[in-house]
Amino acid sequence: MIIRKADKFDIDKVIDLVKNFYDAVELDLKNYGDLDLEYVNKLYHHIILGGGTCVVAEHNDKLVGIILALKNPNIFYPDRTVLNELLIYVEPEHRKSSACYKMLSAYKKIAEEMVENDEITTFTVTKTEQLDQIKFEKLGYRKTEEVWVAGL
Repeated sequence: MIIRKADKFDIDKVIDLVKNFYDAVELDLKNYGDLDLEYVNKLYHHIILGGGTCVVAEHNDKLVGIILALKNPNIFYPDRTVLNELLIYVEPEHRKSSACYKMLSAYKKIAEEMVENDEITTFTVTKTEQLDQIKFEKLGYRKTEEVWVAGL
């Protein structure tokens, strides 16, 4: 298993993982319509050109996992930038591997370098039901809130 930052050559594989992530989400997204793949493409390129980071897990030349994160201004401190994880996904056949832990470790290392370089102030991850087995505390994260969704 290879964990690495994604690059411009990964776009088609990344879009496939994003589609798989949304297919796997156990929410009724009918109010959202179809996934806008053109927008996902633009967002991905924005991210890899410095607007965030994308970490992937690769096994036998196939991408099997992804962490996608975007830099955003802090809503209450607009002069501060936060790296917000947008999605974490591992293909079902690789979920019992170390792919997710390794990607989270790589994401944390990249984000810590961004903090040291004054690119961001903090960074976040969102623990979804699919990641319930991950012990984020052991990776150095602290729980600050829970997110509940309605209207879907």
